[in-house]
Amino acid sequence: MVVKLNSKKKVVLEIRKLLEFSICVIVIDYRGLKSVQMMEIRRKSRGLNVKFSVVRNTLARLALKNTNYESLIDVLYGPVLLVFSYDEPCNIGKLLYDFSNKNNFKLNVKAFSFASGDVDISGLEKLVSLPTYKESILKLIFVMNFPLKRLICIMLEPYIKLIKLFNLISVLKKM
Repeated sequence: MVVKLNSKKKVVLEIRKLLEFSICVIVIDYRGLKSVQMMEIRRKSRGLNVKFSVVRNTLARLALKNTNYESLIDVLYGPVLLVFSYDEPCNIGKLLYDFSNKNNFKLNVKAFSFASGDVDISGLEKLVSLPTYKESILKLIFVMNFPLKRLICIMLEPYIKLIKLFNLISVLKKM
């Protein structure tokens, strides 16, 4: 009995460690998901800094108590998959959304929560549509670069016209 209790405490502590640095936690009902499909999701998520965990709901409830994700306790019933995102939550949202569309399998997302607070399930589609951090930076650079490029073109225009004039004069002299 003591061994079982110690192993359960260890699982609770592991989940607490996963929660400590996670930005977002997603709770998914994985009924109907085949093990091959689960392996495919895990394989695709390797570079996204995401952890998946299937644990007993009672242990998950104990781990979620007195954390920023305590509101997820209400949806921990039945077989659930906990997804912990550490970088960008929109990446894992896009991965799950693409997986659902590709495999014609509707993943039942029960809830998702950020460390700063809960988000309504309808907000998942908005989360998926958000650009990633890198995409946002690239858009910002483009927006900031465009006026600068325009300014440089305007400043160089007289010199370009002067060079064209000299070229035209040299061509006319040769005639």
